[in-house]
Amino acid sequence: MAETIRREIYDKGDVVLLPFPFTNLKTTKKRPGLIFSPRLYNLSGDSTILFMTSNVSAVPREGDVQLAHYVAAGLPKPTLVRMKFITIANGLILKKLGTIEESDLKKVKAQVMRLMGLAG
Repeated sequence: MAETIRREIYDKGDVVLLPFPFTNLKTTKKRPGLIFSPRLYNLSGDSTILFMTSNVSAVPREGDVQLAHYVAAGLPKPTLVRMKFITIANGLILKKLGTIEESDLKKVKAQVMRLMGLAG
């Protein structure tokens, strides 16, 4: 039986479940990620996604954003968005979990802009 590949198009701010690669690219772990690229880009078949972790007690890293409204985003635990980006084929995304609140998305956008030297 052939495996079904999802071809859903996601929007910026959607929280999805995916096999997120470790930075060594040798292994992956199924975890949530935040779609950061706009829908127009995602129509190309790929999406740019930010790493998310429920390990909020970890040593903070530059750019971390703790979501104020994690439950509304479909997440069971307090969650940080971390400034680790990947671009993957939409077909690798397992499912949509929810969407982050606009106030949380604004905080993430501000951190991305600051860290990329695009703020102010």
